[in-house]
Amino acid sequence: MAQRRRGDALQEDIYAATYHLLETEGYQGVTFARVARGAQTSRSVLYRYYDNVFDLVFETIMAQIQAVGDVLRADNLDQGNLRATLIYVGEQFAQQVSSAPQKYLRNLFSEMMQQRDQERVDRILDIATTNNRAIMDDVIVQALKRGELTHRPTADAQLVIFQLIRYHYMVGNRTLDTTELTHLVDHVILPAMRHYDTNED
Repeated sequence: MAQRRRGDALQEDIYAATYHLLETEGYQGVTFARVARGAQTSRSVLYRYYDNVFDLVFETIMAQIQAVGDVLRADNLDQGNLRATLIYVGEQFAQQVSSAPQKYLRNLFSEMMQQRDQERVDRILDIATTNNRAIMDDVIVQALKRGELTHRPTADAQLVIFQLIRYHYMVGNRTLDTTELTHLVDHVILPAMRHYDTNED
């Protein structure tokens, strides 16, 4: 007889089965019966942990995002100058938000808005903001070293590029292309980041 799984081992199997269904069948293909079968457990066990399929899918996606981490931080972001680096970061981030596991959040976003589930929305944004600030910190450090910036930009200025890319994907269901990202960097991001360089007291 197989050993009964408890705690983390069982949860990992449940997440793995759920994520497999998301990748192969989509959100509509996820049911407690199919997840239970894939994780070799029972529906009653799933109901102990999750109120409904939405809860299960949300927790699965969040666990996967945290497990994968932010791939941009491991990449060589520096493209030789601030403008080129910001465009590159924008391109990579646009690809990231429209790829698994982050792309699955879009399936849940409208439902969270309808339910006014601010707690979950805040949880997503907190993780995203932390990751985005870490990415931009690497970019700013290099720009300061090169003398392209003389002041650290405000927190809002650092996050604008990520927020706009995320908005277009989550709400508009499209990713910004390189031409659009270049325009955004030239006319919005760089002026915002250089504001205190050109408006010193």
